[in-house]
Amino acid sequence: MDLRRHGAARRQTRNQPQGADRLEASKFGKVPIDRLAEIAPKARISRARVVDAGRIITAGGIASGMEMGFHLLRRAGFDEALIGDVARVMEYKAAYDLYRDDLEYCA
Repeated sequence: MDLRRHGAARRQTRNQPQGADRLEASKFGKVPIDRLAEIAPKARISRARVVDAGRIITAGGIASGMEMGFHLLRRAGFDEALIGDVARVMEYKAAYDLYRDDLEYCA
């Protein structure tokens, strides 16, 4: 089989996160969160992974479900040792240690 005929020889494989640090594949050439700031200048934009506003909690990024879950465990009163063990079992311990404080509280 001639791979060039099928385009496989020209393809490149790469792993790129799809979160807020990704440049848009558009004429704007900005990260999506900066583009949002331009589109909605009156909006309060946070770069924190988890934002806790009391009744409403939001999270952003590819692992946002886990990070919000860790925050909810912390908010429910579980200690850091238990949450660290949960992160370890989920094979997310190194990232959890790095991002555990990337949290914003707002009113």
